[in-house]
Amino acid sequence: MDIERIPITPYINSIIKKPTISIPEKINISFTGAGLHCLYQFGISGYLNKLIKNKYFSINKCYGVSSGSVCAIIFLCTMYNNESIEQMLESYKKIYDLFYKQKLSLAEAAAKYIDDSTPNNIHEIVNGKLYLTVARFSPTGIKKESVSHFYSKKDLIDCVRVSCSVIYFTDKNLRKWRDGYYFDAFTSIIDTNDKIPTLVIDSPHRVASFKHQLTPCDNYFDLLVIRGLYDANKVFNHGIKLDTIRWHHDIKETNDKNDNMLFIVISVVVFIVVLIITIFYK
Repeated sequence: MDIERIPITPYINSIIKKPTISIPEKINISFTGAGLHCLYQFGISGYLNKLIKNKYFSINKCYGVSSGSVCAIIFLCTMYNNESIEQMLESYKKIYDLFYKQKLSLAEAAAKYIDDSTPNNIHEIVNGKLYLTVARFSPTGIKKESVSHFYSKKDLIDCVRVSCSVIYFTDKNLRKWRDGYYFDAFTSIIDTNDKIPTLVIDSPHRVASFKHQLTPCDNYFDLLVIRGLYDANKVFNHGIKLDTIRWHHDIKETNDKNDNMLFIVISVVVFIVVLIITIFYK
């Protein structure tokens, strides 16, 4: 039996106010990979949606990688279609229901939602505004690529699939897209030469209250979304600094080095797995 859902709308209306911290007139947003914890990012993006509609600042472009690509697409789509925060969160809830109740992978749940619920010109809406990071596999090595132009709705959906694809865990092999084979890059390529500051919505695995809560349930969506809204309110309305919501220029160089090291390790593992599959499972 389903548990009664937590009412989110009254909470949203009670906490989202004019920011007390200084925010540039135009910003970029980067949604990092977070797996199922992207629900936490959904809450933060809902808070940002409300601030943008109240014209406190505007969005130049969005970066996305892994499950963060799902956040970025829905965020941009609802923003440019002038949808409310409630409509945005309902869009996210539909994706979660496809994952939790219909047992689709997060990538397939997002792909189905985008295919069924967004306009056929969604790729035109996000072109030049959405930058998805994917990892390209080739016999000579593995490298990250940033994609900001999509040829069709299907091309965009397929890019989301490869951005969320983790060999062995979500797919038996690398996914074919365009003229190559791709998988989850785990961390975004952010243009450090861009003079417009980038707000990074980071993985909430470091949020202590939810660090070990990994089992989905009927209220899991609402709990993590409300935590995202709550933390966004702490940052924008109370000036509290959090590791999950911070400016890219404030992230320590050691963190970038750790991210690069993580990508190198994952690339080596992927290369070995692909080699084993190629040799033993032809």
